[in-house]
Amino acid sequence: MRYRLSAIAIAFVMALPALSHAATQNLKIAVDGSYPPYSTVDKKGKLSGFDIDMADEICKRLKVKCTKVQVTWDQILDAVNKRRADMVVASTSITDGRRRRGIMFSERYYHTPAMFLRRKGDEVEGIWKSLRGKTIGVQAKTTHDQFVTSQFTEVATIERYTTLPEMVQALVNKKVDVILADAWSLQQTAIKGKHGKKLEFTGPPYNDRRWFGEGIGVIVPRHDPDLKVKVDEAIVSMRNDGTYMTIAKKYFSFDPYGN
Repeated sequence: MRYRLSAIAIAFVMALPALSHAATQNLKIAVDGSYPPYSTVDKKGKLSGFDIDMADEICKRLKVKCTKVQVTWDQILDAVNKRRADMVVASTSITDGRRRRGIMFSERYYHTPAMFLRRKGDEVEGIWKSLRGKTIGVQAKTTHDQFVTSQFTEVATIERYTTLPEMVQALVNKKVDVILADAWSLQQTAIKGKHGKKLEFTGPPYNDRRWFGEGIGVIVPRHDPDLKVKVDEAIVSMRNDGTYMTIAKKYFSFDPYGN
């Protein structure tokens, strides 16, 4: 009996670090910083955007101090597993492929479709038969990149860019014929930007779960399921008490949570 009690006590002690992770540490939150209106850096070097506000609100509800760390997109997916960060809030799509890589997600905190953008006056459409011989711009190593590579490689040339603003500039400068990205990010960055009068959406919205997953979630550690539970609860509670839409209205004229 004493042996069994000792074993239980040891197991309990070993579980404590995971259970108290969110309650005892200054969490490092990995963010992008180059994907407006979700995440950007202003002229003073301050991070802002929907992702940033969501990260701040989650930390507030977890009652922990958080330090935001700007990470390049090619490092985002592995930031938690490689212990560069405790969480990632960087518009990361929840997909089965990423889960198979060992990446754990929270529940979604927004869900928007992907769309093509073209120069006004151009006849190119954002569909397969219209893109033959054309050049598509996309942000490298994203779900949009995976989608374009899979669906359009046979008919089009694909140019990959590091940031969304670079893609928009390439389109304006006629280096590409269309670009594909999150529709609402294109709305805020391109359509409402300084070149907006020259640009327009083309083709249907794309939201196939095979490529764009179940929405956008927070990446959390596999070894800390308690943190995932707390982040999920934070997202649900801010939806229920209206805080989510208070934040969203700063950036969108609609509810970005999706159906």
